[in-house]
Amino acid sequence: TAEDSTVQGNGSDSAGLFSLMVQVDQFREFKTEVEGALQNKDSIQSLPSMQQFSEATYFIETGHNDYLRVPFEKLNLDPSVTITATMSAIETTIKDLYYLGARNIILMNLTPLGCTPSILSNQYIKSEWDECGCKVSYNNIVNMHNKQLEVLLETLQAQLPLSKLIVFDANSIMLDGYCNPSKYGIKYPHRACCGAGGKYNFMRSIECGRSGYVNGKLVVAKRCKDPSLHLIWDSIHPVESFCRHIADGFLSGRYFKPEFNLTDSCKSRNSMS
Repeated sequence: TAEDSTVQGNGSDSAGLFSLMVQVDQFREFKTEVEGALQNKDSIQSLPSMQQFSEATYFIETGHNDYLRVPFEKLNLDPSVTITATMSAIETTIKDLYYLGARNIILMNLTPLGCTPSILSNQYIKSEWDECGCKVSYNNIVNMHNKQLEVLLETLQAQLPLSKLIVFDANSIMLDGYCNPSKYGIKYPHRACCGAGGKYNFMRSIECGRSGYVNGKLVVAKRCKDPSLHLIWDSIHPVESFCRHIADGFLSGRYFKPEFNLTDSCKSRNSMS
């Protein structure tokens, strides 16, 4: 999560999710401890050097929970408020990492949340459906976020000249899965594999692995027989079989903006270690 109640606390108010600010603080503490250990020559072989901290490629996936939790569980929401707060948190995080020595930073954009069981079953999100079976209004919010993310990275790239700031377009991969499910062997693109029933096999009150009562009857949220026939595991998370397509898109570099050769970057880092 990018901007959340965890900014002010320890995660207890948002299902144990730690905001980017908290995670950066943890990274800062970790780096300081490593530096101290290296100076004291403690377990040097198993610790990254300060040079490796700068040469590493950092990957950030954030923002999805900011658009799924409390701000969007009510009517008359104002998405611009959440988008502005999320962008501010991402900007602060990138700058903090940069000043801590990070140079190559890849940020994953938002995936099409309007296609997920969680949003499709959300009574507060009124919307038209598109040809892929997704809620238009919610994917419009996602697109607004993703466009602003690209603008933000372009701006920060000019401000932080030694950096390489890259967007990983996971949205395009996921959207293709929703719109062309047969291409991936998927039969139920919008229906969760693990759930407690309903059109999209998702109940917020009885999430995957849990149980509860519905109309006086005990209901258990169980997994499906064949996860590969689904795109989504529970509420928004892709099943393992589809994660392989996301991983392939990432490792191949086909979905990076601007272009970035991850393989060559890793090879050059390994040759120096």
